[in-house]
Amino acid sequence: MIIKNTYKKKSVGLLLYDLDGTITYHDTLRGHYEAVLKTLGIIPKPEYIAEILKAVADFLVLHKEEGFTLEAFYKYNEEHLSFLIENDINGAYFSQAGMGLEDRYLKLSAGMDVLIRYMAGIGIKQAIFTNWFRNIQINKLNKFNLLPYFSELYTPETLPIKPSLEGFKTILIKEGVKEGAVMIGDSSEDMAAGEAGFHTILLDPNGKKEALYEIANSVVTEANDIKKLLLK
Repeated sequence: MIIKNTYKKKSVGLLLYDLDGTITYHDTLRGHYEAVLKTLGIIPKPEYIAEILKAVADFLVLHKEEGFTLEAFYKYNEEHLSFLIENDINGAYFSQAGMGLEDRYLKLSAGMDVLIRYMAGIGIKQAIFTNWFRNIQINKLNKFNLLPYFSELYTPETLPIKPSLEGFKTILIKEGVKEGAVMIGDSSEDMAAGEAGFHTILLDPNGKKEALYEIANSVVTEANDIKKLLLK
């Protein structure tokens, strides 16, 4: 369903997608972290799961609108996760354990593969802007055989993260796009692309993001709605 539509149909110069929560999602994030802790030989206490979720959120806030490296995230976890400190486990080992189990919990958002392949088939340029690490995100795209459909994967290793205006503007320059840029995402960080000249589309399949409807240019509930909205 197209809930909101302010798009004036024209040639699409670039489709820029968010990845986590838009193209893919975790079936159960807490379940994933519980499995990681068990793999490390640690009892998955609720407070440990809360620590992990808080550490990720705090780390992103700490680096808001700037880039960062995977090594910096390793170090941050080593300094802030009590179960790593108590068990003398380094941040790299913890993250690698998580990556090893991710396939078990990672899901593809309904219809996104069809949309991405269709848009590529009619010659529309597509890229991804994600606030997570390149190698991890490449693995996610490869799981669903989607990596070849994107011209580039923009990550924190090379760009200021969303909602950075600089990050969005840099992508437009790198992709050589002057008009017709569209951002597809599920968060306020993604909708910030509107300030850089993108038409923003909020994907809200469960109808739980009404608080973002005002800042999104358009709102849809299904991937196929995006095709209907954009194409003449």
